[in-house]
Amino acid sequence: MKLIDHRKTQLSDVFRISPLSKTRLDCIRLDKNERSNDHKNDFIKKLKKEISSDLISAYPEFGKIYKTLAKKFKININNIVLTAGSDLALRNTFEIFYKKNKKVITISPTFAMVDIYCKIFKTKQIKIEYDNNLELDLDSLHRSIDKNTCLVILANPNSPTGSLIKMSELESIIKKAKKYDAKVLIDEAYYEFSKYNCLSKIIKHDNLIIIRTFSKIFGIAGLRAGYVVSNQKTIKKYFAIKPMYEINSIAVKAIDLLLKKPNLIKLYLREMRIGEKYAKDFCKKNEYKFIDCFTNFYHIDFNFDPKIIQSFLMDNKILVKGGPGVSSFKNYLRISFSDKKTTSYILKKINLFLIKKSNNK
Repeated sequence: MKLIDHRKTQLSDVFRISPLSKTRLDCIRLDKNERSNDHKNDFIKKLKKEISSDLISAYPEFGKIYKTLAKKFKININNIVLTAGSDLALRNTFEIFYKKNKKVITISPTFAMVDIYCKIFKTKQIKIEYDNNLELDLDSLHRSIDKNTCLVILANPNSPTGSLIKMSELESIIKKAKKYDAKVLIDEAYYEFSKYNCLSKIIKHDNLIIIRTFSKIFGIAGLRAGYVVSNQKTIKKYFAIKPMYEINSIAVKAIDLLLKKPNLIKLYLREMRIGEKYAKDFCKKNEYKFIDCFTNFYHIDFNFDPKIIQSFLMDNKILVKGGPGVSSFKNYLRISFSDKKTTSYILKKINLFLIKKSNNK
């Protein structure tokens, strides 16, 4: 557990990556957990067909998509609000529910924007850290929740660790926070890959907020779309502060098309699972350590300096990321799901590189 007091932080102290960095579009992108293989042509063709002069010249309309989402999740239409990605949903949560001089409890490591918003909003941040076994110190988390807490922010499943908090433990956290009128935000960006989610708990617990994204399994990260699910009173507060036209019309059309074609999502997930199995078998055969995750990525220890492998892959226009972000796993690389063909290509390339390095010793 670590207390970080950001109350004297200035905006100039907040580091952000420049938007002028090199393009990633000509690379195999397995570093940010985006969709790694192409959308099916029928989806792209239908989306292009929907893009008309009227669509891009008129202000966006959202009524239809709200009804579709409410039906899909079997919730009241007033329990949901669309946002420009779960990133903005997270920021909105700070804007609405952060109280000056109160504590915000977070986990570490987790989605980078959590720490950034804690700095921007000058919070007293309590970080509950994952240990060297990728286990979260839940006892410390429970003890940290008290009358001075206004927000508890969790990701379930979590990135970059790829781990999951059990539903029973989550419910215990939500109940404890409720005693002190604190909100619990759960980022479920990866819930489709784990089959676990808290959606059924929003009616029972009026302090629970769920944020989700269309960037991961839906594969439209470039269109910036997500949503918040909570009780109606809380959702009204999100509506009160959001821009009138936050999500663009093309994003709305893309979401609508994908929701109408659930088999496209199932096919994509099946292809990714086949690629994941290939990676697992490959690692077993070559005696590389492999960590299963509840997300759309896995971790591999190639018994070699990961930074050198990462640099080699970058030179070959293949992007991967450092591992779980915990010291005992510093030799691991995090690799996003891809289909069997792409997975095979990358792992064989790494293997040949390592064999050459070994022979040159």
